[in-house]
Amino acid sequence: MENIISRNICEKITSLITETVESSGVSLWDVEYIRDGAGMNLRVTIDKEAGISLDDCERVHRAIDPLLDEADPIAGSYTLEVSSPGLDRNLTKPAHFEWAIGKKAKIKLYEKRPEFDGKTIIAEIAAYNNNEVTISHDGENYKFTPDEIAGAKMIN
Repeated sequence: MENIISRNICEKITSLITETVESSGVSLWDVEYIRDGAGMNLRVTIDKEAGISLDDCERVHRAIDPLLDEADPIAGSYTLEVSSPGLDRNLTKPAHFEWAIGKKAKIKLYEKRPEFDGKTIIAEIAAYNNNEVTISHDGENYKFTPDEIAGAKMIN
């Protein structure tokens, strides 16, 4: 139940802040509403080709904070964080997998498949089409639906 509520909050906030974030000269990578210890965090992750600076984070924070205060999309208190996705960014959306084509990632599966030794695979993201992620591993291509992927993260 908490995941559904969190997902709905993230969708509302994404709609609310995307235009403002992009007018600040960066793109919106992700929005997460997560429990952190005893409190809740609203984590807004931004990106741009040249990399994110502390000034970018502060500028976006100042721009979206009044929007969130006015719209009040979250019942209760939370901490707003604006950050960069980092080098080991999570891949959670179709746009993330499209961005990652040609790059290496660590893919964690919910269930082991016979082609692999375990549930974790280090592979290149080869394609993303029709809601399927194609990876290239040991010279072979394998396709996965998002329902099969427990998590995906970029690696260097």
